[in-house]
Amino acid sequence: MGAPPIDADTLAALARPRAAPWLAAAACDWAIIAGTFGLVAWIDHPAAYALAVVPLGSRQQALGALFHDAAHGLVTRRRRANDALGSLLAAWPLGLTLGGYRRYHFAHHRALGTDADPEIGHKRALPEWSLPARPWSVVAAFGSDLVGGGVAHLAAAGALTRPTRAWEALAMTATWALAAALAWRAGALWVPLLWTASIVTVFWSGVRLRIFTEHLGAQDTHRIVVPAWLAHLIMPHDIGLHWEHHHFPDVPFWNLARLRAALPASEVVPAPLPLGRLLAAFGASEPLASGQIAEVVSREGRPVAAPPRATYAARRDLPYLRHVAWPLVAGLTVYVTCRDTLPRALAWMPWKAAWITRVPERVADVFPDVAWAYALTATFALAWPSPGLARRAWLFAAVALIVGWELGQRAGWLPGTWDAWDLGLGVAAWAAAVLSCRARPTEESHR
Repeated sequence: MGAPPIDADTLAALARPRAAPWLAAAACDWAIIAGTFGLVAWIDHPAAYALAVVPLGSRQQALGALFHDAAHGLVTRRRRANDALGSLLAAWPLGLTLGGYRRYHFAHHRALGTDADPEIGHKRALPEWSLPARPWSVVAAFGSDLVGGGVAHLAAAGALTRPTRAWEALAMTATWALAAALAWRAGALWVPLLWTASIVTVFWSGVRLRIFTEHLGAQDTHRIVVPAWLAHLIMPHDIGLHWEHHHFPDVPFWNLARLRAALPASEVVPAPLPLGRLLAAFGASEPLASGQIAEVVSREGRPVAAPPRATYAARRDLPYLRHVAWPLVAGLTVYVTCRDTLPRALAWMPWKAAWITRVPERVADVFPDVAWAYALTATFALAWPSPGLARRAWLFAAVALIVGWELGQRAGWLPGTWDAWDLGLGVAAWAAAVLSCRARPTEESHR
């Protein structure tokens, strides 16, 4: 249909990077995050810890919007300053690196709506994006994500955006390790735990809802309008203006609203759809398999006829669920139910010490460490499935972390009690995960 019409001078003015608006947004987001942690510490009640994941997850969405702009180089034209700000203030706190995200996101921009689009591959591997999508099914998926049911999706997304450079991965890991060490020294280990819980629950649930509104049932991008309160919660910093971003990726978030105002509806530019109308079209659409490429929702928000279902045969198993999520859940369950002394962030759980006399003490002491060692190794093995130097390096990093944690306890540098059984069985769990998640040769690995 051609390029959206806009005056070249207007576009040049809108596409000019400026650090001040980005830094102001980051300062506001981090002030809310710090205020939330401070309020939770002051209240110190189980309900406060549980409810805090809502504002924390919302501001994690905001940080995601900020590192998205940094990935496009829209903070400042100085690349090193752009990447340093985007990494320290937005990407690393979410466990992401700009290099890994750029590789994934730029491929998505280049191959939008084709088989080469990595988002299409994600939807085929984890098939929960089919249409029609009834309101109850969307609400059920959202509720599942709110209690951690989206861990497999989150892990797969992490694999798609895995670091491209060793120094970025090491810097991100060091940042998290430093934050955890400072929290431990301050007697506030619950802070990184609560932050991580927010990523796994509210943050990912918001990401999933946003993905529904972006490209599902279209070969381009939906142009939508959402209520202000919802935009603040899951589409902050105008990241919901996704049509504008895809067609003008050089415009930073603080100018997207001005860009939309400068683009009246035309043959080329669709009129913005109210979110409710788009969701109604999803509910009434023709059948569309998750990851199938077809236009079943028109730009006017009406269902349209779809071609026959695609015949691709993607496996439906969820290796991250089997090898990462379930071991983590099992380890946490034994840890909580078989101990009478827990960190403050977990001490409120009503089933604390429920099995303290039913499980042998040795099992209760060792099993959580073994489960977590297995899940950590499996995460690295699944994220780097092809044989090669990168896979070997990350698997070595996993066993080094397992051994280093136990030796750090023995030296008194890290919290916990040294136990030779933990060390031996932790290494055995590492080996089991490596064998269970074997490398898969690819065409690229044989070159």
